[in-house]
Amino acid sequence: MHQTWLQPTEDKSVLATFTARPKLQISVHDLKLTTVIDQNTCRAKFHKISGCANCPEGATASFTCSTDFGESEGHVFCGETISFPLKCTRAGYFQEVNIYLNKLAVDLKCNLTCPSNKQQLDIHRSLVKSIAENQWSHRYVADAQPTSSFIFPALEALTDFWKTSWYYMIGTLIIAGIIALIILKHI
Repeated sequence: MHQTWLQPTEDKSVLATFTARPKLQISVHDLKLTTVIDQNTCRAKFHKISGCANCPEGATASFTCSTDFGESEGHVFCGETISFPLKCTRAGYFQEVNIYLNKLAVDLKCNLTCPSNKQQLDIHRSLVKSIAENQWSHRYVADAQPTSSFIFPALEALTDFWKTSWYYMIGTLIIAGIIALIILKHI
């Protein structure tokens, strides 16, 4: 049996934990193992961040990451909420990363972790405010009023519909009448 545990977190989100016992069957043919030890160091340079805060598109941050030799993968951690990988090459690899932020003033203290070193990476800029309105951020309360009968609200809705779209209904009735006359004429 699966059990689900929902736990609130400090950032007001919910963490769902599932307990399960999966059964895996793995078959391997002609396996060769190679040990690779990376001793290269890497450095990243932050160029700019642009975009919007609290919007679906997010902000785009650009970086160049370089190593002292070969290729490596670095990983950037900005607190507990933002993390992303960076590809690093000897010549320097330029890349853009999407970051989703809630505040206009960006002041992130990040750490770049590479195979043999760590580097502090600071991201400071101001983003633009999103002009798009998030439709999920509003709460609406339904006004429920008890009624004794279903007929009166239905008649009220029908009269409201008739008042707002009577010309559509008249046009539909005229077209239906013409089609009925054509069909009856050919029978």
